[in-house]
Amino acid sequence: TPPTVTDVVTGLSEPSGLVLNGNDLYISEIGGGKISKINITAPTPTTATSVIAGLTTPLGLALKGNDLYIVEEAVNKISKINITAVTPTTTDVVTGLNKPLQIAISGNDLYITERNGNKISKIDITATTPTTATSVVTLGSPEGLTINGTDLYFTYDKNTVDVIGKYSISTLSTNGDFNVKAIKTYPN
Repeated sequence: TPPTVTDVVTGLSEPSGLVLNGNDLYISEIGGGKISKINITAPTPTTATSVIAGLTTPLGLALKGNDLYIVEEAVNKISKINITAVTPTTTDVVTGLNKPLQIAISGNDLYITERNGNKISKIDITATTPTTATSVVTLGSPEGLTINGTDLYFTYDKNTVDVIGKYSISTLSTNGDFNVKAIKTYPN
């Protein structure tokens, strides 16, 4: 049988990105230039509460701790807000992108699809001033993006055919501190 669709919230202005934090669903509204949220466990969550307004074409969303990362496509940047702040304000994370659309976080790396740049880029969100994105992979018009374990899945255009691709983002880890005073090799 066809699935039954239940309206959860109405009255939004071009909703695009979604991200869950516990029972709170954050929604980017392109037409409203804002981020809204609803409590998905409320008996009738039909009205969204505005979290922050004044954004320029907010699209993709990603959450790391209390920081909500927001793609602002028309101004080619990623900004963030602290969702626990009483009155959240935006902070620029990275600027100078080339039509960013979607983002995903793995560890401390924020991956970004840049449609007009024909690439997926990343930044280290723990860097003091992560203002420059590093290219990870070059491909035609990437858009959708998600991470599963150490695999980055994305949509892109390959010779006028729409494709879902996968790229391994696993690297050698040096997360542990090495406190070695001397190394001996025997036999030499």
